[in-house]
Amino acid sequence: MRLFIIFILLLILASLFLKNIRHDQISLDLPPASLEQWYKPANKRQQWLHTMFKLRREMQAISEYVDAGDQPRQLEWAQKLRKNYYRAADMVPEWKADMRLHQVDELLDAIKNNRPDEIKEVQEKLAGVCQKCHRKYRAITAAIYRSPDFSDIRVDDTGANKKLAYKEAMEQLSLSMNRIVINIVDQNYTAARASADELEKRMTRLGDTCHECHKNDSAKERLLGEENRARFRNLSELIRSEKREKAGRTVGEIAVAACARCHSIHRSTSAIRRVFQKK
Repeated sequence: MRLFIIFILLLILASLFLKNIRHDQISLDLPPASLEQWYKPANKRQQWLHTMFKLRREMQAISEYVDAGDQPRQLEWAQKLRKNYYRAADMVPEWKADMRLHQVDELLDAIKNNRPDEIKEVQEKLAGVCQKCHRKYRAITAAIYRSPDFSDIRVDDTGANKKLAYKEAMEQLSLSMNRIVINIVDQNYTAARASADELEKRMTRLGDTCHECHKNDSAKERLLGEENRARFRNLSELIRSEKREKAGRTVGEIAVAACARCHSIHRSTSAIRRVFQKK
């Protein structure tokens, strides 16, 4: 599900890029700076995100209770909606004028006076305000504040008593991967085995950093767990047996199962984040 959400995010961003391209330039509006305080790491609870979830849930509850003819529940959820809608306006003052706070008051009044048709009409207007903001800012906001940031993560180096910046650690992985293939092609099997051992150690060290973001070992196990260790054992045996083609294919399996899968989840969104942070 996470991969699907990220894929949709990238499609949205791509559509924004294409829409705003002018003479090889891209024009995008960044969200207000005040929004940053409501996302991690500035805010541990990601309060803006949870406020948006509440508003969506409250709008749905009102709609369903209007259909059910349950006025007391409509009123209960509308009061929650008003509280959180006004709170959102205070959280990001730059958006306050565009949020049309009077409409949420009109919704509450329509519910108090039991006017179902008017309730639905005002809800549609409020939904339009939300959608307009989402079209302009949601994808960019997600790219900036909800994509991975590896800048502060350090990875233990395999051969020296030091820690590498994440980018440098990834470059070392790429070098080790290519070194295996080069040595297999050139039939330097002793060097190929040493390179494979080096790559496995580097991947293990990299996996030790997964806990920086993930609360359990499931992500690490999925990409760098027993299945991947089995591939390395198989690779070592194939190199020892000097089976070049099968060894080369196994290197490819490791590259797809570990590297490519992780990149598809993290790399693209992280790169987009860096682009917007530079603006």
